[in-house]
Amino acid sequence: MADAVHVKGVDLHLLHRFISTSTVVMESHIRPFTPDAGLFVLFRSRSGAMNGVLTSKVMSEEFYTGESALEILIPTKSIVLLYIPPGKFVEIEGGAHDMKRRTLFQAAFVGAVAAFWSGASFAADTASKLVVADQSELVRNLLDASGQKKSLDFNIEFPNFAGGPAILEAIRAGALDIAYVGDTPPIQARASGTLLPIVGTFTREVAQYRLTSRPGLVINKLSELKGKKVSYVEGSGRQVFLIEALNRAGLKLSDVELVNLRVADLPDAIRSGTVDVAVLQEPHVTRLVKQVGASPVLDPEERKLLPSTSYFYARPEALADPVKVEEIKKFLTAFVRAGKWSNEHEKDWAKFYFSDFQRVSPEDTDAILKGQSPLIFQTSAEAIPHHQKLIDILYQAGSLKEQFDAKGSFVDTFDATIEQAREGGS
Repeated sequence: MADAVHVKGVDLHLLHRFISTSTVVMESHIRPFTPDAGLFVLFRSRSGAMNGVLTSKVMSEEFYTGESALEILIPTKSIVLLYIPPGKFVEIEGGAHDMKRRTLFQAAFVGAVAAFWSGASFAADTASKLVVADQSELVRNLLDASGQKKSLDFNIEFPNFAGGPAILEAIRAGALDIAYVGDTPPIQARASGTLLPIVGTFTREVAQYRLTSRPGLVINKLSELKGKKVSYVEGSGRQVFLIEALNRAGLKLSDVELVNLRVADLPDAIRSGTVDVAVLQEPHVTRLVKQVGASPVLDPEERKLLPSTSYFYARPEALADPVKVEEIKKFLTAFVRAGKWSNEHEKDWAKFYFSDFQRVSPEDTDAILKGQSPLIFQTSAEAIPHHQKLIDILYQAGSLKEQFDAKGSFVDTFDATIEQAREGGS
């Protein structure tokens, strides 16, 4: 590995070229910067060029980084994974097309481009820490709000992602130890030949996904989805939710016009009318209803489709490391306790996360709370039957070539930890 290269500035014209020529496959909404969280971005390189853009949750503005700000770069086929670790940053003011942007750069990065392209590894960087993929910064905020973060006596990072497909590429690249994902990503990973064992399951009886229609369109019955342009995010929990909605209406995927989109593009697709219906989560549903007149699908059956199940799955190499296993046990203990706290203090949690962090109005935060049910934490044995149902739904819809056994997707290593934590034990 080459000596560290110190970055003092950047050519903003070059930076703008990165932004304008990139196809971003992972991004985040803009939120305050958290110095203890590393940042990841995945992008597809055009014509083999190393072009990339990172939109991150930093100081409520957009922050973009070019290749000179990177610490780690790993090419995986056509996907390139970029990682900016926590630490001291340098702020640089600049403009592109007369638009003032504050650009944040790591003061130093490890390795040279030659080392990157020869296959630089995350091993040295991840050996002394647990790296947990987050989405919408839910996990990090839950641990902070509950005070459980203080119970963790090891280094932990929560890089934020938008959707299961981006997380899968990162974990395949060795950049993550465990990941918070929806109900479908572990199935799609296994179907693609990558078995990522599920180490923890948490669910809500009422789904957090909502079928939401564009302004000017009201869907009263699920059967009215026929012929509509509907968002489709393969490998995301939104995929199986949509399929089950169509099943309940007696429809098939072929009965709607599927529009393949990234998770981060879904709200804008509803705003612009690019799709008629999208599978969204809060706070986006409430925001779009208020801002542009979007509408959740009104059929009561939509609220009964599937429980809202999420998982933590793990990189097999992490599970083979005794130190990582102990860290995962401590993390799951803290997460279950934090979840129990959120159930018991739902208004405090809602204010912390939705009102203060997501900047949702108090009125809309109350509406979100009314649509939620408590978090339930499950052992592998308890979680397997529902996971099998999801596999069966995808297989019957033709989205899986093999109807495999759900038991093979779980490990029971952490069941005792989860049981003890949910029962109040230490």
